[in-house]
Amino acid sequence: MATQDSSSLIASFRAGSRGFFVLILWLLTACLLVQAYLAGEAAMVDSALWAAHVAFVRTFAPLAPLLVAFAWLGRRSRTEKGWAVASQGFIGLQFFSAEARASVTFSWFPGVHGVTAIGLFSSCAVLCWLTRPKTAA
Repeated sequence: MATQDSSSLIASFRAGSRGFFVLILWLLTACLLVQAYLAGEAAMVDSALWAAHVAFVRTFAPLAPLLVAFAWLGRRSRTEKGWAVASQGFIGLQFFSAEARASVTFSWFPGVHGVTAIGLFSSCAVLCWLTRPKTAA
């Protein structure tokens, strides 16, 4: 009896982890859209909004490692795990490229910031597509 109880507990934990994975994924994707909007507003309308762009990233960046953790805990597919890891890598590149502007060695690297933003959003968009509810044909 104890084995059956522990298996149902593990199944519930995995189902919860799978649900949290999708929740965090959609939240991260929405945050990326807001972040792109803030960057555009700061670049085109009011440069004072750049502080909001910088501050906002600090609030949602922790979602990426949580996405990776819940991908493993929820036993997501290898493809989904790979895209979750890619999103974490893109966030790392975002931080590196934002800080590289002060470096003489990597003075060319800040230009990569926009490209890695596209990669980050793309990896999240692919994950949203992969985790969409499937309809019966």
